[in-house]
Amino acid sequence: MLFTAAVLAAGVFGLSALRAEANGVQSAPPPLPVSAIEVSYDENATIDEQFPGLVTARRESALGFERGGRIDALLVDVGDRVESGQELARLDTRALRAQVAAADAQTAEAAAQTALARDTENRQETLLARGHISPQRFDEVVTSTRAAEARQRAAAAAADALRVQLDLAVMEAPFDGVVTARYADEGAIAAPGQPILDLVEAGALEVRIGLPVEVGPVSSP
Repeated sequence: MLFTAAVLAAGVFGLSALRAEANGVQSAPPPLPVSAIEVSYDENATIDEQFPGLVTARRESALGFERGGRIDALLVDVGDRVESGQELARLDTRALRAQVAAADAQTAEAAAQTALARDTENRQETLLARGHISPQRFDEVVTSTRAAEARQRAAAAAADALRVQLDLAVMEAPFDGVVTARYADEGAIAAPGQPILDLVEAGALEVRIGLPVEVGPVSSP
């Protein structure tokens, strides 16, 4: 009786263990069906995209005079084609030419004073060697010569500056182009920097295209 009871208890215990193990282990779900396609690389594939753009001239300038004055001549009109360096307009330069003549005269006077100072310096140098004048006196003569030379250079520089103003009184085309606007006529008083003509470059165009932010950094012409 005792042996039978022990066997029965062991069977019950084993059956309970098998049931617990079966409840703890779950079976894997069945695989899901997936559709597959074969991919091939095409080196000639392109993406066609369109973006708005604007074609404009590469250069466009509003031309005027650096120095104001009365306009003596306007040699072009709207629609005229001009070449680089071609004369377009000029100011009345009679007063300016008179100033240049006066500056040249001052330069000549300063040159004469410089020549006299140099001759004096040479004579004083001879007297110094013979002991007829003091070194201080000779230093004063040398200083006078250097001052005369400086005045001559200043007068020449002033004359050159006026000649530059003469050059700037003539307006020349900075590049080949077409005159698109004319804002004054002969006899008008032009202020410094006032636009007189508008010139648009001919034959050199630029394309300005608006691109999205995500496309701009990776795009190429």
